[in-house]
Amino acid sequence: MILLLDIGNSSTSWALTEKKTSQPLRFYARGFIDTHPLMSLGQRIRQEVNRDQQRLKLAELKSVLIGSVVRGATPVIEKNFLDVDVKRLGPIDFTQIKNSTREPEKVGVDRLLNIIAAVSQFSPPLVVVDTGTAITLDVVVGTADRPVYLGGVIMPGLKLSRDVLNEKTSLLPSIELEMPERAIGDTTESAMAAGIVLGAACSIQGLFSSITQELSQRHGVDQQTVHLIGTGGQMPMLAEKIPSLQTVNLDLTLQGLWEMSGEK
Repeated sequence: MILLLDIGNSSTSWALTEKKTSQPLRFYARGFIDTHPLMSLGQRIRQEVNRDQQRLKLAELKSVLIGSVVRGATPVIEKNFLDVDVKRLGPIDFTQIKNSTREPEKVGVDRLLNIIAAVSQFSPPLVVVDTGTAITLDVVVGTADRPVYLGGVIMPGLKLSRDVLNEKTSLLPSIELEMPERAIGDTTESAMAAGIVLGAACSIQGLFSSITQELSQRHGVDQQTVHLIGTGGQMPMLAEKIPSLQTVNLDLTLQGLWEMSGEK
């Protein structure tokens, strides 16, 4: 049994499964937990994992595979999993992706995991949009056997945008994040929802259009063939306002970890 850990800035997703073989992916147990306070993250995950292992009578845990964008998270995990092999993935581990960015060593592991999972299901060209603490769009060309990562877009996520508006202004409140019925807000709260939530969906759609145009002009890609895949915790709220979105897969990052678990 292997524990997959997707450690994000706000939350951590975990799943118990078997290493990738010829068998299809199956999550025997899974959960979500706040990443912070970071110092107790490993202990809290271990408690949840042990509970589900005992409850479901699962096989012994052999290893932990970590995809993390949080500095200092791996030692916290290692202290609570001394009895198993713990590995944290870095950009250098993704040898099956041709990383054409100028600084490949600085690309977030979560973005590379999303790409690995996406190309296991769809052939490039494709764009993966992940709606987490930051919203990212990642652009892939090439083939499923040899994907080429060109780079992408990073912008503030919904919660971050809301929190900054609330903290950096005197009069703007903290609002519930939900898709507004109209673009024209008739209260401060509804105007903020239009700007933050509907604005994010419109930004994603607009950026996707700009990306496909650039792919056509610079890389000879047929714009109609570019597949847009969505993931991340806010995607269900945004999806209906992104006309070009073809696929929503909320497990994409965990699936990328599973794909990497089969690598030697």
